[in-house]
Amino acid sequence: RENATNRLWVAIRVWAPAVLFVLLLASVNATAAQRSQTVENIPPRLHFAPVGTSPDQLVAAITNAAEDQGWRIIEADPGELTAILVRRTHEAVVTIGYDDLNFWIDYKDSKNLNYDAKERKRRTKGQPRGEIKAPRIHPNYNIWVAELADLIVLRTQNIPKSSDVLSPELIADELEKLDKLRQRGVLTQGEFDQRKEKLLAR
Repeated sequence: RENATNRLWVAIRVWAPAVLFVLLLASVNATAAQRSQTVENIPPRLHFAPVGTSPDQLVAAITNAAEDQGWRIIEADPGELTAILVRRTHEAVVTIGYDDLNFWIDYKDSKNLNYDAKERKRRTKGQPRGEIKAPRIHPNYNIWVAELADLIVLRTQNIPKSSDVLSPELIADELEKLDKLRQRGVLTQGEFDQRKEKLLAR
């Protein structure tokens, strides 16, 4: 019994540090995982700017929305703006794309936000075995971008309508665009009817 007890204590002394190290490493990894999420870009989303809105008006509305959230436009090209947000030692850079109907926001760069383009995550049930790559970043990034997207929608909706009478050709063109969105399921029948009514009332 004495020999068995001695062997037990020796085993504990040998293996205890290794076990503690493994548990500590698991805890650190779990904490790091909680501090990062999959990067959530904003896919094409309707901005509902009034019919007849000029590109300059649309850019101004997007710029105002970004600046209200603390973003600064650092580049401006046709159909695309680049914005940067600085919070203490953290920086996020995004590309804001836009066209006549939609806008979208994509990750471009960051500093001190735990960005990891090679982070891997397990596949969900039903997917092939193995792992897939999923860029990850600090959760605050996704919050900032979601807030920016919501404010862009609000600002573009409030763009003053043009007092000019729209030509029949322009109205027909806009109706065709709306109908395509309805057929693709982007707009519901109710949303289509509402926008069609406003368009024909001008």
